[in-house]
Amino acid sequence: MRPLFKGLIITLLTVAVVIPAGYYAVESFQQVNVAMSQLVPGNSTVVVAGTYNNTPGYIYNSSNANGVVLGVGLSAFSQQIAIATNTSGGVHPVVEPSLYISYRGYNVYQVKNVSLEGLIPQNITGITAQYNLTLNVTKYVQNNTIYVADFSNVVTLGSFDSVVTSINTYLDKTWFTQLSSTYFNSTANISVYYNSNNLPIKQAIVNVFNEKTTFNLEFNSTEVTINVTRGISALNALSTNYTYFYLNPSQGNWVNGTMEVGIGNYYLLQYLLDDLASYNLTQIISGQLQ
Repeated sequence: MRPLFKGLIITLLTVAVVIPAGYYAVESFQQVNVAMSQLVPGNSTVVVAGTYNNTPGYIYNSSNANGVVLGVGLSAFSQQIAIATNTSGGVHPVVEPSLYISYRGYNVYQVKNVSLEGLIPQNITGITAQYNLTLNVTKYVQNNTIYVADFSNVVTLGSFDSVVTSINTYLDKTWFTQLSSTYFNSTANISVYYNSNNLPIKQAIVNVFNEKTTFNLEFNSTEVTINVTRGISALNALSTNYTYFYLNPSQGNWVNGTMEVGIGNYYLLQYLLDDLASYNLTQIISGQLQ
């Protein structure tokens, strides 16, 4: 169980750091007429919102598709994706979206021969190499082709199905806006929403700031809730120099609290992971750690 636990922590850490750092490549931001959350399906299982250098974006996973929504226009997106694309001899390719189809009044463009690997910062590469993690940064690229729909100063991109899903979401008014305003903190570097009845975690809302992370987790059973609470409390005993978690009074199967690690001091998690290497996770959860 210990490798699985380490993998979970590193996965959350990678999401928290990579997404806002990745948006660094998209530099221009203007006030938009269409809210980005209006292009995100309201029934999404996972939604991640990030802001970096005043550039916002969403990544979503729904029953229909996976997609990305960015707060930039088509022209700015094309310029920045060219910069992020792998180069040959130091020369960046020219990214020219071509009209693919018009769907419900919105133009869908096709962008070929692109790669998102240039969005990975070097510090993340080092962390993932240390823990043998592979970042699937081309998840939203199919055969080196991206589909993009332009909403003035907002673009939605990914597979053709994901772009169609975003357009339908906007026109049918089945968007994520209400959930976003309820759960996401507008001052957070990154926010994560998760909702599923098929796993031990029924619902999760996480907001990551510069030096802290707030979390609200709902579990499917009281037993799991008790074990997680006990395990989180025990983790603080692994280090004599740092207290990682503070738990708030919880109701029902909710576990609410704050982790004193954020975007600006994410490296502190490495110390916790190193400490975990000498302990058995089962012992930690069962309260046997002395």
